[in-house]
Amino acid sequence: MRLAFIAVTVLLCAAPASAQTTWTYALRLTAESTSLRGNAERHVNEADGWSTSGHLVAAADAAWTAGDRLRVAGALAGVVRTDGNTELRVRELYSRASAASWLDVEAGKRILRWGVAYGFSPAGVLDPPRMATDPGDRLQLNEGRLLARADAYKGLTSFTIAVAERTLAARLSSVLPGGVEVAAIAAGIRRRRPSFGGTVTHVIGQQLEWHIDAMVVDEGPGGRLNAAAGIQYTFARGVNVVVEYHRNGHGLSDAQWSDVLGGRRAPGVQPTRRNHVFTRVARTDADARLVPELIVIANVDDGGWTLVPSLTWSARRRLQVHVRATGLHGPARAVVSFAPFSSSVAAGVVARF
Repeated sequence: MRLAFIAVTVLLCAAPASAQTTWTYALRLTAESTSLRGNAERHVNEADGWSTSGHLVAAADAAWTAGDRLRVAGALAGVVRTDGNTELRVRELYSRASAASWLDVEAGKRILRWGVAYGFSPAGVLDPPRMATDPGDRLQLNEGRLLARADAYKGLTSFTIAVAERTLAARLSSVLPGGVEVAAIAAGIRRRRPSFGGTVTHVIGQQLEWHIDAMVVDEGPGGRLNAAAGIQYTFARGVNVVVEYHRNGHGLSDAQWSDVLGGRRAPGVQPTRRNHVFTRVARTDADARLVPELIVIANVDDGGWTLVPSLTWSARRRLQVHVRATGLHGPARAVVSFAPFSSSVAAGVVARF
């Protein structure tokens, strides 16, 4: 499999000699310190009070294009932590070529975004995992999947087939009259029956957008429905509001969660419930020097809340300072009450080159 990817990548890199080539790059350096307040009441291994750690993230993106026929791109991220641990992540490294006027082919490590919801991504079968508390991946640490894919186009309709490790996925998308964008998605994982789903997105005017993102996964009798539905509205003063409902088919029911609390069922690595409401309020004015943001995630099943307020200050054109807090609140039986920390505060500086 790896040899096949290497062979395809080498072939894609054979650009026409007469094509005009262009290089683009971007560098980003982030220094951040985070303080966590441990939840010692629920976790005996967590220290009572606050603990502080820090990290330095250096990220680089580069792309080389040869006319409209070939693109080679990559993205790296290096992390140095105050505890002495370091890591290097290859976020993306791929080649993409236009084989015909109606066909593009691609191979390598790629970050895809098939899901259209903001806080969650049920239909993103090849997307990086989405964190509702950090849906924009602010540190740019998400990694893509090693895959090969082909995209065929005809008018406003496109068909994509992608092959990744243990996964085969296909996506058929089109734009309907009225500007409604729809996509049907199917995915198969080795030794499992296929999963099916899709997305719908509709932008109305300059301010309103609604979307649906759903996938039925073959994991249990009748499958499990993972879905998100929401709206996004931008007010005239540049304030953007996103509200989404999310159903997690992998989440625990009331009876299952009661079994966990009673010691009759293992909680799993990251236990969660089934129904959530995600809300994000942020300023979207590109020229604003101060950009506040508030994310609220409400657990409908047990009354737990997660609050994530943040403030970003553009001190210079390429220099930003930010502060970000996270608070977990809820009754004693809520999932958030069993998290390893109860609150956190992060402050950092981002420089772009």
